[in-house]
This record gives sequence, structure tokens and C-alpha cells, in this order.
Amino acid sequence: MANKWLKRSAIPEHISEIVKERTGMSEQELLNDVKVYHINNMQEAIAMFTNAAIKREMIVFHTDYDGDGINCANIARNLASILGITDSVKVVVPRRFSDGYGVQVRHVEAYAEWGCKVLILADNGIAAIEPVKRAKELGMITIVCADSTVEAKAVACMDPDIVLAEPTDLIGTGKVADDSYTIETVKGLHEVNPNVLVMIASGVSTADDCYNVVKLGADGTGATSGILNAPSPAQRVHEMAEAIVKAKKEK
Repeated sequence: MANKWLKRSAIPEHISEIVKERTGMSEQELLNDVKVYHINNMQEAIAMFTNAAIKREMIVFHTDYDGDGINCANIARNLASILGITDSVKVVVPRRFSDGYGVQVRHVEAYAEWGCKVLILADNGIAAIEPVKRAKELGMITIVCADSTVEAKAVACMDPDIVLAEPTDLIGTGKVADDSYTIETVKGLHEVNPNVLVMIASGVSTADDCYNVVKLGADGTGATSGILNAPSPAQRVHEMAEAIVKAKKEK
């Protein structure tokens, strides 16, 4: 199987083996990117990026100076070129020893001066508490994502504008979390931070799903595969929007 993938992709066999070991993807899944929407919060990231790209808003990719980060930087540059938005996309590869690891407050401040509207972190495994705080001070809307209720409560302490909570194992499955997850997460977040807005997602694919999530206390929700796989994506978005508005009015 590895040899077949090697021949199709022209990627060294040892690299393909590493990729398969780390992602758990089968040959066909790897070739077709079937699992890309299963990555936690991928749908929200795609929506934010698409919206900024259409509006020609400044998008900054903050990467890292290692194998993963440099590859991410190269992919970002190629993507900007393909989409014809190189004038509104900046890719930053910090120097590890002089700039430090991960996004820093000074980076956020510099990007704000550039007019950055969307900041994408690639291969930056840190708890960006101070950068999120500074981003808010600079007028940027901050959204922090989480998996479990416990994790959501922890990131709410960072005081972002929005916490988006969704069980990772349900992403892209069409199966929403049970009502107790939504109720407990909303309640827990408001106990920690009464001002934070709460979005609950994962597996949301119908208007009824959206209605139920908001009716249970969430401020909003999100979906990708449920929209893209619908017979009419535009109609599905319209139905979902109406359901959310209806639930908000009835709360």
C-alpha cells in the first residue's frame, strides 16, 4: 500500500510511512483528504479564512522554523497564489532563537499594525493567554476552541469573546453531542466567565440540530459537512439560519 501511494504522490516511502503513522489515514483517505473535516474546528477555520479572502482582508500565517512550520508556510504561499490573494496574505516564519517559540504579544501588535483580520497559527503548541488578551485590546474578535466541557471552562479563563466547544470525535459524523453536553458546557462557561459567548458544534447537519443547540442555551453553532453534503447547500444554510433566529426568539 505504501508503495502504491509512493508511486502516485512521488513522496519518499519513509515519509509516507511517517505520515500514515501520525494521521492514521488509509491510502484512499490520505489521497482524497476525506478526514480533513474531522480535524477539530476545521469548519470554523475554513469559514473565517474564506470570508476574509473574499473581502480581501489581511490574513497572517504565523508558522514555525522547523519541518512542519516551513511546510505550512510553503503551503500558505501556494494557496494565496492559487486564490489570487497574495496581496492580502502574509506568511511569517519567526527566527526560533531571537523571536521565541509560538506567537508572542509583540507579534500580535505588529500584525494589528499591518491590518490583520485573521491570524492563523501553524505548528504553535502554546497556551496563548497574553496574545489573546492583547488581541482583544487591539479590537480583534477572539475565538478560542475547545473539546470537553473542562477544556472549554479552562480556555474561558483566557477571556476570549467566544468559546467554540465541540467534541472532537463527533466532527463530520452527522451525530451531535447529547443535550447534557450543551447544557453543562453553557452553564460551566458562564460560571467561569459570564460575558463569554458560547458556540456548540460537532455533527451539526440539519436545521433541527441548530434549533436545538441554541434552544438549549448556546449563542450559536456551526457546520461544514452538513452543509456541503446537502442536496442544496444554499438552501441548507437558509434553513439553519432561520432555525437559529427562531430559537433565539423563543429563548
